[in-house]
Amino acid sequence: MIILSDGSMEASTETVPLSYDDVADRIDALGPFEASPHVAVAVSGGRDSMALCMLLHQWALQCGGRVSAITVDHQLRPESAEEAKQVGHWLEKAGIDHHVLVLSGLKPTSGVQAAARTARYNLMEDWCRNAGVLHLFLGHHRDDQAETVLFRLQHDSGIDGLAGMSSIREQSHIRLLRPLLDIPRERITVYLQSHKQSWIEDPSNDNPKYARTQLRAQLRTQLRSEPKDVTEGELTAEHLIKLSGRCARARMALEQETARTMAQCCSITPIGFAHLDDEKFRAVPVEISLRVLSQTIQCVGGRAYRPKQAQLERLHDLILKGRMRRSRTLGGCQVSCQDGALLVVREYRNLPASKELTAGESVVWDNRFRVELNDRVFQVCDRIWLEAVGRKDQEVIKAVSSTEIGQGLPSSVTQTLPALWDRQGLAFVPHVNYVRDDLRAIPQNARKVTFQPHQGLGGSGFAGFMLQEQPDILSL
Repeated sequence: MIILSDGSMEASTETVPLSYDDVADRIDALGPFEASPHVAVAVSGGRDSMALCMLLHQWALQCGGRVSAITVDHQLRPESAEEAKQVGHWLEKAGIDHHVLVLSGLKPTSGVQAAARTARYNLMEDWCRNAGVLHLFLGHHRDDQAETVLFRLQHDSGIDGLAGMSSIREQSHIRLLRPLLDIPRERITVYLQSHKQSWIEDPSNDNPKYARTQLRAQLRTQLRSEPKDVTEGELTAEHLIKLSGRCARARMALEQETARTMAQCCSITPIGFAHLDDEKFRAVPVEISLRVLSQTIQCVGGRAYRPKQAQLERLHDLILKGRMRRSRTLGGCQVSCQDGALLVVREYRNLPASKELTAGESVVWDNRFRVELNDRVFQVCDRIWLEAVGRKDQEVIKAVSSTEIGQGLPSSVTQTLPALWDRQGLAFVPHVNYVRDDLRAIPQNARKVTFQPHQGLGGSGFAGFMLQEQPDILSL
């Protein structure tokens, strides 16, 4: 639904519009940026992304750079294609480069909004990587942050969750940046009205079947945006923002100490498994060792999120009490105690199905390894499949284990390594330098398999924003 710029304003006429200087200061604080930066911004057509795109375009021009706006047509509503086209018309008038990415085949039976969000981010991140763009801006604002904190508060989140959304999130190839996290929605609305810019309202944002929509309605009806004239004890959006700021400070301090401990006690191999020094792991406070274990499991398991806290605490308790008499599984990993260390490897269960590759294609396998093959491989092998080494074919396991590197690997690691297969069977296992005899003429750089987990061992680090009444815009 398109909202015309001369439509009724939901913000007070006394609300100060968002200004270029406001946003430019916040963007600069998220740097550093390269000279003449080419940045991207996710533009759904909603008021927040439209406003951010216009202001970011002005900032980029001042820096001698440029902006590319990305709209994802998720095809979940019949009008989505037309809305993406409308966004393109608006941005073309403003002289802003615009790209529509079509998300096809997404038909989740549950968790529709979460599945669409994940797929949308993956699509935009791939576009940025291919375009050489290092920074993707997102338009989340203060009301979104309050929603997030309230949602996590209701779901018993700890300090990390109650810190809300991070203003900076490091991904494998890009940085996700949110410069508007302390800007109220009303100021964004007034900005668009003052610039006679229309926007699009997504009707799914008001669909009561979604948990987020119910929460948004609760915020609008029960939570006040401003602290004035509030009854003592009444919960306000301002309270939630202050809570997130305090938890953000605590989270950043804990992450700093966790990183120090991680550097001292954890080692990870390019093959994708990790060792934790048992003595050093036990020597730190429980909260820190919990975080070390959690981040290691998330990295090795290739998961987008850390393990659930209750399950993590049970495993952690077994380790500290010396009751790890057998390996345990959590977060897609197998954890065991061996020779004074904790060994964390990818669990064999739920590995990806076989996938056929094409020349020049770049594939992320199991959310952990990036695989790239060039034409030289396909000049010899007309078809190539990617899948794990596996545990059933003893001849394959024997061949992999006979290599110099493979001899020293635990079998639990060998079985989960990415392998390349052709019509004649096992062709390559790059991480142990296995090459079938008839393929040795193919240069090693023709097949690249690198460990690039969804989340690095140290995590991306949390970047919190300061409250409006403080002089600094962001605390990085």
